[in-house]
Amino acid sequence: MIHRKPSRGAMLALSVFIIAFHFLCISTTYGAPVWGEIFTFEQPDGKKVDVRIWGDEFYRVVESLDGYTLTRDPNTGEICYARLSSDGNSLVSTGVRVDSTTGDALGLEPHIRINPEARRSIIREARQAALESSRDVLAGLGLAPERVEPPCNGNVQGICLIVDFSDEVATVPAGDIEDYCNLPGYSGYGNNGSVRDYFYDVSDGNLTYTNYVPTAYYRAQNPKSYYDDCDAPYGERARELVIEALTDLDNSGFDFSQYDSNGDGLIDAINCFYAGVTGCPWAEGLWPHSWTVSFSADGVDAFRYQITGIGSTLRLSTFCHENGHMICYWPDLYDYDHDSYGVGKFCIMCSSTSSTNPQEPCAYLKHIAGWTTTTFLTTPHTIATLPSDSNTIYKYEHPILTNEYYLFENRQKVGRDVGLPDAGIAIWHVDTEGSNSDQDMTPESHYECTLVQADGNWDLENWVNRGDLTDLWEAPTHTECTPFTNPNTNWWDGSSSALYVTDVSVSSTVMTFIFNRQCQVQPTDIDFGMVAVGDSLDETFTIINVGVDPLIGSVSESCDAYSIVSGGNYNILPGDSQVVTVRFAPTSAGTHNCTIQLGSTFCSDVYCTGEAYDPVCAIEPDTLDYGNVPVGGFESLSFTITNIGSELLAGQVSESCDRFLITSDPYYVLDPGEFDVVTVTYLPGAIGADTCWIETGYDLCKDVICIGVGVSPPVCLIEPDTLDFGAVLTGDYKDSTFIITNVGGDTLSGSVSETCGDYSIISGDGAYSLASGETLTVAVRFEPTGNGPLTCTVETGSALCVDVTCLGTGIDVTPPPPPEEFSVAYNTGSGNQLIWRSCPASDFGMFKIYRSENPGLLLDAPMDTTWQEIYSTSDTTWTDTASEGWQYRYEVTALDTVGNESPPTSPGVLTGAASTGVPRRFALYQSAPNPFNPSTVITYDVPPGGGKVTIRIFDVKGRLVKTLVNKNQTAGQKTVTWDGRNDRGEKVATGVFFYRMRAPGCEKTMKMTLLK
Repeated sequence: MIHRKPSRGAMLALSVFIIAFHFLCISTTYGAPVWGEIFTFEQPDGKKVDVRIWGDEFYRVVESLDGYTLTRDPNTGEICYARLSSDGNSLVSTGVRVDSTTGDALGLEPHIRINPEARRSIIREARQAALESSRDVLAGLGLAPERVEPPCNGNVQGICLIVDFSDEVATVPAGDIEDYCNLPGYSGYGNNGSVRDYFYDVSDGNLTYTNYVPTAYYRAQNPKSYYDDCDAPYGERARELVIEALTDLDNSGFDFSQYDSNGDGLIDAINCFYAGVTGCPWAEGLWPHSWTVSFSADGVDAFRYQITGIGSTLRLSTFCHENGHMICYWPDLYDYDHDSYGVGKFCIMCSSTSSTNPQEPCAYLKHIAGWTTTTFLTTPHTIATLPSDSNTIYKYEHPILTNEYYLFENRQKVGRDVGLPDAGIAIWHVDTEGSNSDQDMTPESHYECTLVQADGNWDLENWVNRGDLTDLWEAPTHTECTPFTNPNTNWWDGSSSALYVTDVSVSSTVMTFIFNRQCQVQPTDIDFGMVAVGDSLDETFTIINVGVDPLIGSVSESCDAYSIVSGGNYNILPGDSQVVTVRFAPTSAGTHNCTIQLGSTFCSDVYCTGEAYDPVCAIEPDTLDYGNVPVGGFESLSFTITNIGSELLAGQVSESCDRFLITSDPYYVLDPGEFDVVTVTYLPGAIGADTCWIETGYDLCKDVICIGVGVSPPVCLIEPDTLDFGAVLTGDYKDSTFIITNVGGDTLSGSVSETCGDYSIISGDGAYSLASGETLTVAVRFEPTGNGPLTCTVETGSALCVDVTCLGTGIDVTPPPPPEEFSVAYNTGSGNQLIWRSCPASDFGMFKIYRSENPGLLLDAPMDTTWQEIYSTSDTTWTDTASEGWQYRYEVTALDTVGNESPPTSPGVLTGAASTGVPRRFALYQSAPNPFNPSTVITYDVPPGGGKVTIRIFDVKGRLVKTLVNKNQTAGQKTVTWDGRNDRGEKVATGVFFYRMRAPGCEKTMKMTLLK
């Protein structure tokens, strides 16, 4: 989102450094560096002093003209000779003014410098503070610190403020500055064109950059001495001056919105020229610099600005360098630590060749600005043509990394490049994630933009010079740059780029070279190490066709100890590869070298070396392969060391691997013919392949390689781990299942079993072995033989698996059989004696005895409310001592241990009892069977005279289910059957139901259970 501010007018300046947007992130950038240029300063008493300066705004070294290091005395403010502090990390003033004597007279050493790490620390802290402050400014503007497209193409217009003072009036006319910025063909003050001309020329017309220059100087509100106060915080007064000039311009009706060419909400460039020069020492007062300023007007914000003194002349170099930052977001390509020369004089963003005719930007900066005609090097045998009068470049990209690539351009010592140290093809190695403060040339520490210097001396990185006559590529001395030359074309990680540049032409305005990318060989050097005479070792290399035509050749060698085992003849299609196996089989001791010739001009040969020795030691085996071992487990294997020589063999077996451990005695002392067994244990700590070399501790004994793969241990998942069978009738059964799954990485083994009387495994029992992802289904049957809760544990047989708990309840609803051979005898004076046979049921509990005082009941009538329980016993005889025993009838039932009651015995009728066979009252009896499935019979009595009878069935919620009887009935004992259906003829679900009888003078309800 573009940030817009709603009001016009200036805002407070912020004390932060400038940043330049560099690729996809923000990096801090500052003024152009100086390399020993002479500057004039004033001592506090007004006396002028000439000095030389190296550095930039982060860090500078100042010397007298005769080479002695200077510093400003913190007490007097005078420029004095310096000496090193005791720790070498800082400069200390001697208190002796530079203009009072010579450094030699003081006995000082010339060119002293603080320790490199102290210097780097100062620079890092300053740059980090600048970066953080700049991000704060962006945040205040509502902008995220990502790169936006720089305004470096098309018509771009900046603002060039011109300022003078009441105590220093401008001497350079405003019109001269207008021409200096914008006039085509400008030559004033010895400059080669205007600022507009410079950017138009180096961009090949892609950028027309001009500046608005007021027709008159802005007269500052305060004298120059106020802004150029050496004791004020550096840059504070300069920003006041810039804001004053911007505010004055705003008050004149100036439209700032016209100076945001790319619509990012920021003014593209703010330059400020002030009359004269600074009177302060370096990095104080109005010392030239680039920072940020906060100002808003017309919907746009100020951000970057640069300020410098006009002096008595106008120069292009610094102005163009600073505007390279502001409008193109170019990074500095010099070393901020000042211990190397970056890209030297081959780019304006490093070191200028001339203040009035600065050199062009290098190919890297033109490329990211979008000013180049770029040809990608992909087709072999291409003759690349490079003119020097246009931004034509060639690019060779890394096959994987977008941040790394090579660029090629033709630089001739004409026009703006007349001051270059050399002419020819410049080869640039770019890594956008590098830094030109890192000159170590290692994979971890290297330049962002490296000039591949043809002489291989790397003078720029080694702080020798800023370029010389042998840095660019040209015939006849530097015509070939490949992965095998010095310098080479390898990538920064050391891998071959397969980039072959050959046949570079002589230096001229149009140069050519041949791109020979066709064959890539990996590796090109093979070290076989030490191999016993009579033994052999195979190694391989790969030939890769990275071209567009078939690659044909024949591998050959002419060495006694080496031979080509496979892959000797090749015809490799584009994109394919072939592996070649080389065998080293020495027949004599000593060093054996060999060059394997690949038989193609496109392919480099392979160099082999090996050392042979007479065997004194036999290792069997020399490879221990542990296969797959679960993480957290272990596996042990052994090898044997045998002394096959004629002298004592002694050593110590050792390893330096985290996951392989020697678990036997590592020391051995063997006479000829003796052997020792060494055990190595593999303990994988993570998933993945592991390799370890076990050193046998004797140069002539082959080392042992251990290989193994850590795999995920088996993980057992049981679903479900509890089986709830619910309630099951005795004599019935119910089945349920659980699943064992191996969700780990290795084999899961075990054996399923149980030892429970009421449960049994009907499938899936016994041993199992499950690979990763496999399952086993186990079926369990619950078949209760008793009443109440019954549990069981099914064992899964593996420590990795939980056992399965089985829960169920047995329900016993089967009554025991009724007592048999029941008889009643009346004995006058001793009562009625009851006798019956014992109950055969295994779950028998007791007998119950019932008595009725209604001898008129039918002999086979079931019990009703006239029956009374009078006794219970486990015996098979009982005597009722009732005095009127002849008036009674009796029944006996059997009960099991859970209370199920049998039907009664047939009642005995005593002599004298009446038996009409007709019920005397309405009565309802227990349905039979109960529980039932699918039907049950309900018995009821109707007395003489009859009457209307209704019998209805209800569920446990009181809802009517079925009407069985609803009519007038005659006397007698009746029955009705219910088939488990409702009034709509639908089968009802399992459950408890109630049946109710209503008749004249009678209402009775009883319960029954339907089971399915």
